[in-house]
Amino acid sequence: MLQRTCRSYSLTVGLALAAAAALASVPSESQELFPGSLILVGVDEPLLGPDDPSARTAWRSALVTGAELVVAPVPGTRPSGWRLEETTLSSTSPGKPVSTERTEPPTLATPDGALFAFQFLAGDVPPPAIATGRYPSLLPTPALLHTTWSADVDLHGRRWRLSTTHEKRGGGALLAGSMALLATDASGRRETLMPPARGMAFARQEILWLGDLDGDDALDVIIKRTWLTGKIDYLLVVGRWRGSVTVDPDRPSRYYESGVGESASELRHRSQLVTVPPGRFGSAAFAISDEAWNAKLNQTDGKATSLYDRHLPFGDDKVRFTFDYVPRSAGEVPSSTPEAFTWGGPVVVRAHYRGRSQIIAELGQLESALRVAIGSVESRLVVRIEYMPHYNNSLTYEWVWNEEQGRFVRIAESHVQGC
Repeated sequence: MLQRTCRSYSLTVGLALAAAAALASVPSESQELFPGSLILVGVDEPLLGPDDPSARTAWRSALVTGAELVVAPVPGTRPSGWRLEETTLSSTSPGKPVSTERTEPPTLATPDGALFAFQFLAGDVPPPAIATGRYPSLLPTPALLHTTWSADVDLHGRRWRLSTTHEKRGGGALLAGSMALLATDASGRRETLMPPARGMAFARQEILWLGDLDGDDALDVIIKRTWLTGKIDYLLVVGRWRGSVTVDPDRPSRYYESGVGESASELRHRSQLVTVPPGRFGSAAFAISDEAWNAKLNQTDGKATSLYDRHLPFGDDKVRFTFDYVPRSAGEVPSSTPEAFTWGGPVVVRAHYRGRSQIIAELGQLESALRVAIGSVESRLVVRIEYMPHYNNSLTYEWVWNEEQGRFVRIAESHVQGC
């Protein structure tokens, strides 16, 4: 049973969320110093809320081309392509709007091809000075990480052996979320460049660039980690500073409603054209109770297990949904798990349609029934999943089938918080 405490995580991702997600470099409460944090923002992500630059370094963009990292200044902002709609809800009639404000938040003016923008938030430890320019990589090409990967590099005359470590699950396979990237010098001194991502599983993890950004003779690295669902996590490590950002290439709409502030907000990108009408949805659906789901999950005994296999008719076709438990590395510290995976879990939800198979979600323990529905919107197949991972947080995800791409595209994420 999940602990019943108010837990908030908004799907409205902006500058504040990027900062919160980057606090991996902040020490525990028992330590006195606050070294600051490394903040990453995805390309075309909207900037939300006030941006006080007084304690921050200038924004820089990161672009990897060939075997070089190009760090360039960010000259300002530009239109983001996102529209923000903020609604004040009635305190006497739940869900009834009282007023609505529409704005088009800007985004950082990063150059074409940039991976992300970054800056340092100063604390008790001065942030490193990152000059603009080109930084050659110590690796000739990007490196796909796996359980036996290793490489030797020289940084300013100092030899380093890079290697991965991991835990094993039953049968000797990689335990998802346990892989770490280490650097060891000739004296045996070891540095952890990438801690394990506890609780997660990735389709691939790769080093895009390795070198020295701040001239401190220590290895710095940019790692791209692709989720099973297709989202992308960028991890930047500069000495003791570590930050990450998760981006979603599908750019789904993001809705957040709070029962505390009696307000709602929705971010919608101009490229997102499919909208599911409000209210009950689905021409066919099935539900799995939280009691049955959690009981099966607790009986896996840490072994990969098939939990459910369901079918829903759609015209002359059918959509198949499979739910499989994939063991994950447990523990919290050290961990490089991104904030965006707050509600994720070890159950992989796969949709099968027209000869294609695709992972669309990763779920954990439930505190309400899981409902999966399909229906037609503008003659296109839409899938909706609704559930509560925590007693006062309701989540809804939606996908539309894209015939040209031959896959389900995420179109909406909704988070309704009750307290």
